[in-house]
Amino acid sequence: MRYPLITLICLSFYTLTNAQNCFWSEDFANGIPVKWEIDEPSEIGVSWSYCPDTTQYSVGNDATCPHEFNDEPNGFQTHFKSDSPENGYATCVLNPFLNEVFSKSFLVTLTTDSINCMGKENVYVIFNSHIGLFFNDTKGNIQLNVSTDKENWTSYTLHENLIVAGSTSPGFKRWSKNAEKITIDISEVAANEPAVFLQWSWTGNDEYHWSIDDIQLTDENPLPDLDLSLSPNSLFHAIMPNYKTPISQIDTAYFLTDVANFGKASQDNVEIRAQVINTQNNAIVYDEAIIIPTLRDSQIIEDVQFPPYFHTTGVGDFKITYSTDRIAEEENPEDNYFEYGFIITESEFSKFEPDQFTSSLFPLEFDQTNSIQPNWAIANHFFVPNGAAYCLDEVVFEIPNFEFLGKLNGNDIIVNNDGINVTVNLFEWNNVQSPNLATEDEYTLIASEEFGVTGSDGNESNTIKLESLFSDEVNIPLRDNQHYFLALDYSTTFNYNLFGVSANTSLNYDAMIQANLLAGKNRFAAMSKIGSTPDYNTLAFGGCVTPHIGFTINQECESLATNQTIIQDGIRVFPNPTDNSATIKFNFNLEKDASLELFSIDGSLVRSFKLSDNQTEIEINSSELPNANYLLTYKSEKVISSTKLVVLH
Repeated sequence: MRYPLITLICLSFYTLTNAQNCFWSEDFANGIPVKWEIDEPSEIGVSWSYCPDTTQYSVGNDATCPHEFNDEPNGFQTHFKSDSPENGYATCVLNPFLNEVFSKSFLVTLTTDSINCMGKENVYVIFNSHIGLFFNDTKGNIQLNVSTDKENWTSYTLHENLIVAGSTSPGFKRWSKNAEKITIDISEVAANEPAVFLQWSWTGNDEYHWSIDDIQLTDENPLPDLDLSLSPNSLFHAIMPNYKTPISQIDTAYFLTDVANFGKASQDNVEIRAQVINTQNNAIVYDEAIIIPTLRDSQIIEDVQFPPYFHTTGVGDFKITYSTDRIAEEENPEDNYFEYGFIITESEFSKFEPDQFTSSLFPLEFDQTNSIQPNWAIANHFFVPNGAAYCLDEVVFEIPNFEFLGKLNGNDIIVNNDGINVTVNLFEWNNVQSPNLATEDEYTLIASEEFGVTGSDGNESNTIKLESLFSDEVNIPLRDNQHYFLALDYSTTFNYNLFGVSANTSLNYDAMIQANLLAGKNRFAAMSKIGSTPDYNTLAFGGCVTPHIGFTINQECESLATNQTIIQDGIRVFPNPTDNSATIKFNFNLEKDASLELFSIDGSLVRSFKLSDNQTEIEINSSELPNANYLLTYKSEKVISSTKLVVLH
């Protein structure tokens, strides 16, 4: 979890070629030096190697060079972009076929031979680095160790900004910058020492790879006097909760950014400014500045918060900008200004920025039989503050066309094959307890419809009307101050037909999630679940991957609003979970022509039950129902009520 605390660190970013008074260097032009030591106490088979060819990826069980992760969930990782990749570099690659890394931690080190630092009052180590994590976080696991005797080591944690997939922080950031240029002041250990040893140490499990290059030791701080950054760790700037929001559904927005001083001179009265600008006439509609009295060298301040923003300027195109007051004096001004667009619409909700960095998103999870796990659901979260007078009109989503991926176990692996069906579900999410999961006891399915994939649906946006589980209305009534998530749910018994959705990475919602959590609110972006689990992960692929799923609203919902009442807790089930039978009790008088229907969690009708006037309870036979979660819905001309039924044999 991120906290709004001031943090002093000794890691900074710089341009390697600017390092002055370099007295030792290694660029791996001739491979890893023979006097360097590679040690792996864990004895799993993980090692450091020399990658001589920076234009190729390793494949299969080859761990000489990094494998390719140039895809959307991994942020499109490319070849190592060190200062001199053309002559090779040192890399530690986790063999994807090395089964031990899934169940046992590895420890691997790379240690230099002796380096003479005599006569050097200050010693800075400088190098390029690129790392990808999945299982273990960085603290105590990714380190540069420094010693004068190879027995007593001083450790410096590297890549502290990374957030592994299992973290409870908003989103996750598995990959460092490529390359991340790091300098560390090791004078306390190395100054005036005749023998200094550097050691890169990595402890992990199921990780990706770590590459280093262009190592230098210098006795002069290579940093410029002034180098402010609004992206010290990553692009962490709070944006609006949605890319498109209807004018009737404006919600308070919270803005924040990180700021750092990577220069070697302390900076006083640093001004960080956030603005909202109408891009149609350049009018500034929000303008707030935070003054930091002193920003010391090598200091990062996380979560600089601005006053709340409530939009009152009407529909149109806008942007939120973040800037410092010293951009004109900066040697590296490109990280002193950032802007993010948003649109206030008449009726449309969406999270994604059209035509920006769009690609296909689908699961490639493997089970114990080396078969693909194709079943999954992908969703977007939306908060509706003023829903009482509005209805959901149409769902709008985008999916890619048919794609052949190759063969596995003799079967064709196909994404969005003609004839597969996807269920479009709208859920109400109540009792939001965790910023990580929407558990099945917190959400209720309220509307659903099936969509038949044709294989050519990516040529344009798809629109669909949902069917309410509570009424015959085609427009789904909304509520005030209600959390919803809109999901595309795919389930099949054939492991090689996959469903993919269009997604993009142009907007990152991680900082928006964090800003709202600090304000005591829950606002999220993408959500997903894999396999048979009923719980939706609110962190999904991190806030930087957003599926193309949204909806429009209208006010054509008078019929339900005036004629029917939704009764909460109107139906009680016991026992629940049930095995062979369950008793359903009604906490209201049953009406003529009322119905009780049992739905599967994907919205399919499973069974209907006849009811009599003034009936107070009914017993249903569940012995032949598969183990699952179901929805019981009572409907009459005046009343709607529903509850969950869990069948567990």
